[in-house]
Amino acid sequence: MNSEINKFKDILTRNRGNVFVVDPHTGEEFTYGDIERFSLQLAGMLSRSGIKKSYKVAIFLPNCVEFIIIYFACMHLGAIAVPVNHKLHPKEAEYMLSNTGAEFLFTSSSLAEAMNGAGISVKHMFSFTPCNEKGGKSREDTDGFFSWIRQQEAYVNGVFSGIEDTDTFVIVHTSGTTRRPKGVMISYGNIIRHSFTFSKTLAFRRGSRFYTILDLAYLGGFHNLMFIPFACQGSIVLDKTFSPRMAVVFWPNVAKYKIDTLWLVPSFLSLLLSLDRSDMKVKHSVEKALVGTAPLALSLKERFEKKYSVTLYENYGLSETFFLSTNAPAFPFNKGVGKPIEGCSVAIVNEEGRMCGAGERGEIAVKTDYIMKGYYEDPEETKMRFKDGMFYTGDIGHLDEEGHLFVSDRKKDMIIKGGINISPKEVEEAVMMHPEVSEAVVVGFPNEYSGEEIVAVVNVNRGSSLKENDIKLHLRGHLASFKIPERIYLNMEVPRSVTGKVQKNKLKDILNRESKGHKGQV
Repeated sequence: MNSEINKFKDILTRNRGNVFVVDPHTGEEFTYGDIERFSLQLAGMLSRSGIKKSYKVAIFLPNCVEFIIIYFACMHLGAIAVPVNHKLHPKEAEYMLSNTGAEFLFTSSSLAEAMNGAGISVKHMFSFTPCNEKGGKSREDTDGFFSWIRQQEAYVNGVFSGIEDTDTFVIVHTSGTTRRPKGVMISYGNIIRHSFTFSKTLAFRRGSRFYTILDLAYLGGFHNLMFIPFACQGSIVLDKTFSPRMAVVFWPNVAKYKIDTLWLVPSFLSLLLSLDRSDMKVKHSVEKALVGTAPLALSLKERFEKKYSVTLYENYGLSETFFLSTNAPAFPFNKGVGKPIEGCSVAIVNEEGRMCGAGERGEIAVKTDYIMKGYYEDPEETKMRFKDGMFYTGDIGHLDEEGHLFVSDRKKDMIIKGGINISPKEVEEAVMMHPEVSEAVVVGFPNEYSGEEIVAVVNVNRGSSLKENDIKLHLRGHLASFKIPERIYLNMEVPRSVTGKVQKNKLKDILNRESKGHKGQV
């Protein structure tokens, strides 16, 4: 084992008696020692099932402490974790399983039923009811995940054995401009090194307590709110992913569990404000509140800060790069998405490939010590993203005179809804699978609640009586519910360039004028 892995091993050794995870649904606490013991027992079971280093272990679960234990079990073995968003349609999940060749799948009992109903199977599957689900079992009950784990013999090779910094820890899927999501390969060394660097930049202290309300299947969940808290020897309150129902208990939980660090997305801020009708000041223990994953409107930032007396620090990064820049309390200014962190450099490049000066807009290109290993089994796409040793993000922005980064637009045709990237092309192709559809164009529109909403223009075959609800019903058989357009316009002329390419910016202008008269479902 080399140095980065040893740092994590040392943290386990020094903190065995300290709390790492708090489950607000069951009231249970799990120490670093609990996580070590349970994950080693699970690793022993996986090893006896034939799972070895570099084998793929898929995790199709909602946020729960079992999710974290599975991650750590994979780390002991050197197995590659393949997290899958539990809100995805079974057909979408099946693609990720087959694309990576996952040998083992952990899922909940309810999701297993849905997958079996869709005819999806894997070589090994273990399903259970997570502790924090209604009717779930605590670790003291006589059946369930933890009673089963306690019967297993621990992995004989011990903690994080036989792992190198360059080994792949996880393949996390991210939507791209093509229909199929890309698998981003992340190494142990880079994610651990970045966790320590970011913790140092933000001055997270030992004992910092984070509120984990982002999905553990995405980088924002397992890196921001599992690895980074672990690196700073802190703890997490592990809740379900943020929702309108959770917004009601958000501040009470922050106060009850003495949470001092928040990691939010703009849609969360908007929802909290929209549901809070009180003029009373909220009592809380928050020391730092970070915001990322989607553009943050200045008006929303100012309203939230004024209402809750919390300073918001924006950051910027990609699944392929981790965080590239951030604001921090120690910095003299809180501007844009901050300055590049240690180990990262940012340049702005125009369409001719020339480096831009201060204030000049162009594509954001970076050099970073924390770059991904590449896209899984897609060397061509990996190569396309690099030029002259720099990774091109596909985002548009500028640097000011002091080196603060501002992100103004996205070059790639991506929709960010509730902090999750959605490929318009994926939605378009799903619409086009309906036999009566002749054309589909999907764009994103600003939405204060979700960041962006999905809007589609659908042209149907002559003589078709297809309606908006018919298309939505069709999409429910192919896409996750959050990918289904909120608005669908039927039989509208789509603006095109002289070469026949759809001009989406012009289409957005047309739709903006039409939106007030739209009568479809939202």
